[in-house]
Amino acid sequence: MMTKTVEIWGRKLEIGITYESYSSEPVIDSQMIAAKKIFEEPNAFGEALEEVKKYCIKNSNNMINEKSIENIFRYVMPQELFVEQNPNKRRVALMCNYKFDEEHGIAVVFENEHFIQVGVQDIVL
Repeated sequence: MMTKTVEIWGRKLEIGITYESYSSEPVIDSQMIAAKKIFEEPNAFGEALEEVKKYCIKNSNNMINEKSIENIFRYVMPQELFVEQNPNKRRVALMCNYKFDEEHGIAVVFENEHFIQVGVQDIVL
């Protein structure tokens, strides 16, 4: 697995990069471009932050007593970028550990460098 140091939500993190493919298949060009572009887009991850906070509050079984989360890293920790194999769209997901669902975590999904949804990691796996 490749890794990259990148700033996400105001913190520099070492993020793994996983490309969707079968072991006998090479990574396709569109996947390499998708990974490169998401890291080059300065607001891509920041665009998703408020939605991630809302998701956390809604899916915490009332364990979060804050009306507005000040430090997202108390609940969510980005781990890797999952790059889908799609020749037509640049679709990637920031896979994160989630304090209130350690088994499924969360995926923050982007298409063409814009946030589209947040949910359990199963939405992309």
